[in-house]
Amino acid sequence: MRGKTFFAFLLITVMLAGDVLSVSAAGVKDIFDADFYAGKYNDLKSAYGNDEEALLEHFLSRGAGEGRVMSPVLDVVAYRAAYADLNAAFGDDWNAYVRHYFTYGIAEKRTSGVLFDLAAYAEQNPHVQAACGNDYAAVARYYLRENKTSDGIVKKAVGTVSRSLTGSGERGAGTAETPDANIAAGEGDKAVKSGAGDPESEIVDAEKPEPEASGSEAPALKAPVKGNPVSNEPASNITAAGAFATEHIHAWVLVGCREATCVEDGYKEYCCQDIIAYTDAAGNVVATLKCKETMREEIKAAHTRPEYVVYTVFPSCTQGGIAEYNCTVCGEAVSEEVAASGHDYDGTADKPVRTKASTCTEAGREVFLCKRCGAEITEELPLADHTVAEWVTDQDATCGAEGKRHGRCSVCNTLIYESTEKAAHRNVENRNVIEDAYQVSTSVRHSVQNITYCRDCGYIISASEPSYVNCADAGNGKCCTCKLDVTRAALEAVKVYKAGDVYDCGQ
Repeated sequence: MRGKTFFAFLLITVMLAGDVLSVSAAGVKDIFDADFYAGKYNDLKSAYGNDEEALLEHFLSRGAGEGRVMSPVLDVVAYRAAYADLNAAFGDDWNAYVRHYFTYGIAEKRTSGVLFDLAAYAEQNPHVQAACGNDYAAVARYYLRENKTSDGIVKKAVGTVSRSLTGSGERGAGTAETPDANIAAGEGDKAVKSGAGDPESEIVDAEKPEPEASGSEAPALKAPVKGNPVSNEPASNITAAGAFATEHIHAWVLVGCREATCVEDGYKEYCCQDIIAYTDAAGNVVATLKCKETMREEIKAAHTRPEYVVYTVFPSCTQGGIAEYNCTVCGEAVSEEVAASGHDYDGTADKPVRTKASTCTEAGREVFLCKRCGAEITEELPLADHTVAEWVTDQDATCGAEGKRHGRCSVCNTLIYESTEKAAHRNVENRNVIEDAYQVSTSVRHSVQNITYCRDCGYIISASEPSYVNCADAGNGKCCTCKLDVTRAALEAVKVYKAGDVYDCGQ
């Protein structure tokens, strides 16, 4: 036992001494595929459906011990069984096996239990290599995310390995898989057809997708169940079956990039992840697919300027100049054109040198000078208001309506008509408002509110929250509880007043 513990300590020490600690937190979760795991084992599908957390917990607590395969990337049980040094170091720590594979196993060419060659996938897909580098945990997450169809099945891509699960057979309850043993360990960069013959003569180009059917040869789209759209058909098949794509806004997600250098252009590549709905002639949704349209943003190569440059031709407000410097990255001597600086006007901080006031018929202006070259810039001012010396009242304003007046402008002689503001409320009263009662169980209920309102127009200036009183009898007259006069007509609801409402002063 002591020797095993020492070996485990030694292996972990060697791992930590390396320079690939960026994936130290990686583990089973990075390659776990709930759709794959549930789809492979009928008992799990029945018990957990597509509950990713429950399925992951099952694998870690029971599934791995039962020899189940939880990912199309790595059979971690077979990986453990094939390497005694790892088994001695990690025991039942399944996260440690996955972490070792990402960090060391790929570089050490450990292929037992490997179902997908992440290194080959990254190498043959430059946008993946640019985005993820040698972080194979990130490559795995990218592959599982981007190559999954709508029904949860991960499509084969460059790097797929079709091999038997050594020493496991059809492991785990509920599986119905028959492993394909056409490829020996270590040939993860090739996909080989099943059957007899020379494997080298039957290598499939795994990177080249199968051509989509088009025209009359396109297979007919099966009629979907309403509310459960088909989403694993190619777009060409759906449109060939008579469905129409609805408009959508692209939802761009960065999938790859290359930094620009002094001599080579760079780029950022995006893929649309928005869902397109396809409808039939009646407007029913028959299918949904990811858009997957791509967009590339080019980044031009450019030398890196130092903080200070030498101007052989100094730029002015209206003419460009020429700057010379040595690139701080490659050291190359660079001579480049510099754009004109443009005039420096700041009308908010500097006083104008000349001003002409506006009238009601002619706009005024302010003139400012450029701080660098003295060139003038003129800013136009808005027209002034009309000037009326004497107004004639056409209709007096009240607290309930605006007034009207007219007058003649003394500058342009234009006749001006305008409204005046409402008058202030003058006849203000404060009172308790009692609403007609309504039936509550076997008693009668009414409300009391205190309001301040204008007796002229009824406008309620303020209103208290209503209080409710239950009366002892249903007769008209004074409430036997609050002694206020109440008309006890049975109503469905009591009116509640609030500020801004109009009160009928005749109540």
